[in-house]
Amino acid sequence: MASENEVAVRKAGEIQKAMPVRLMNPFEEMERIFESAFPVGWMRPFPRGWPGEMGFESTMMPRLDVIEKDEEIVVLAEVPGVDRKDLDISMTDSTLTIKGKTNHRQETEGAAYSCCEISHGAFSRTVNLPSEVNVDKAKAQFKDGMLEIDLPKMEKSRRRTLKLD
Repeated sequence: MASENEVAVRKAGEIQKAMPVRLMNPFEEMERIFESAFPVGWMRPFPRGWPGEMGFESTMMPRLDVIEKDEEIVVLAEVPGVDRKDLDISMTDSTLTIKGKTNHRQETEGAAYSCCEISHGAFSRTVNLPSEVNVDKAKAQFKDGMLEIDLPKMEKSRRRTLKLD
C-alpha cells in the first residue's frame, strides 16, 4: 500500500482506491510544536475566569460608531440597560471617554443560575478621535439605550476638498 505522500500506481486490470492527497501547510509543524509546548488554556491565568467574570470589574464594553463628517464627528454608543444618571462622558481635544454602570443582577435566595449572560457592573471606554474637536460646543443625547455625541471639529481640523487643476 502506498504511503500518504506517494502516488498510487494503477496495475493492469485492477481498480485501486485513490489515496487522499494532503495539501502541505507550511505552518503545520510549527503549530504542532506550539500546541505540545503550551497546554490548552495556557492563556487563562485565572482558573475561574478573568477578573471581570469574577465580579472585580465588568466585562461590558459598549460598542461604538465613530463617524467623521466635514464639520463634526458623531459618536454613537450602545449602552443598553444603563440609566442616564449612571453615565459619565468626558473628553479632551482628541479623546472621548464614556463611563457608566448597570445594576441588572438580582440575587434570588435558594436558587442557582444555570445561565448568566446579562452584563452588570461598571465600564469605561476611551476612543481616540480622528480630528481635534471643540469640547465647549459638544452635545450629547441619550434615548432608548443609544448615546449620541456630536463633536464639532476645530476650524483647523475641518475636512476640505481640493479640486484638481
